[in-house]
Amino acid sequence: MSILTDDAYKDLTNIKNIRNDFAHKLELDSFDIQSISDRCRNFILVDRHVGPIPTEVSIVDPTKPTRGRATPYLGLPDHQEKLSDPRFRYVMTTQLISNALGLGSAGEDTILPMI
Repeated sequence: MSILTDDAYKDLTNIKNIRNDFAHKLELDSFDIQSISDRCRNFILVDRHVGPIPTEVSIVDPTKPTRGRATPYLGLPDHQEKLSDPRFRYVMTTQLISNALGLGSAGEDTILPMI
């Protein structure tokens, strides 16, 4: 359906597999377990959309129409530490996909793929 990019689809499948592991393997109770941690390191979108705080801030003029879509980005002073945390990677990836799907469902003129 071309709603998601191939990378977003891979991340979504990885989210599903991690969720299923937690739901069906009761001994898995932490993101620090090696198999879960390894899967969280495989997320793609979080590496693309989370990084250092930008040094330049672009100002959007609300009076001028824009074509296309804004690329979500979260700048953090401690981004390297955050990106090494498996739970952060999982939560942030789910939020990126959820946000894209939510914004995409808000209008008829949605540009595909959404993320």
